[in-house]
Amino acid sequence: MTTVVLLGTLDTRGPEYAYVRERIQAAHCKVILMDAGSKGVPQIQPDISRETIAQAAHIDIAQLEHTDQNTAIRLMAQGATALVVAQFARGRLHGILALVAAAAPG
Repeated sequence: MTTVVLLGTLDTRGPEYAYVRERIQAAHCKVILMDAGSKGVPQIQPDISRETIAQAAHIDIAQLEHTDQNTAIRLMAQGATALVVAQFARGRLHGILALVAAAAPG
């Protein structure tokens, strides 16, 4: 079965990720939902928690409460990258998807 990692910030985009997860599952694919959020409470339950991602970046998630947003994003990206690369190397995933907010026309 095809496995897709769905990576995002579930504290700010939980409902959107829940919808995309349902659509991928409807296409008969397995989804691994990863929460790379760093500040708020996840709106849906991930398969891989933000704590696990932070550990992969060699930090404690509590440390991010006291860092600026850019640093938090960079550190969580490092942890998520390490986890995704490890899963890919083991042949456990076939693709990765993330949602990006579009800039307002202006």
